Amino acid sequence: MIEFFDTSSVPDDRAHWDALAARIAAAATHRDGRVTALASFAESRVSWTAAALAVAAGALLIVRTSAAPADRSIVREWTYAVAPADELARTFIGSDRPPRVDELILGRDAGKAK
Repeated sequence: MIEFFDTSSVPDDRAHWDALAARIAAAATHRDGRVTALASFAESRVSWTAAALAVAAGALLIVRTSAAPADRSIVREWTYAVAPADELARTFIGSDRPPRVDELILGRDAGKAK
């Protein structure tokens, strides 16, 4: 009767496992006496530099082609179009600076009365 998980035929000494590990490592990095493309890429500084420059160029291209506000007047018009209609919301949206306290309490024209 054959035992399926019988490992009695496998030598269990340090030299056997070291030789097996060395054969696996050699087979993983070399094929037919030549270094594989991935191994040569990993060993070359020029390849790493070229890959880094390609990634940087791709990132720069993505940033440069991203959508930016085309025209400030269009953005401002859309901001007013979708803004709430109450006076307090228009106080926050109508300016590039935060509103003063008296503008919040007395209304939009309080700061201009001086």
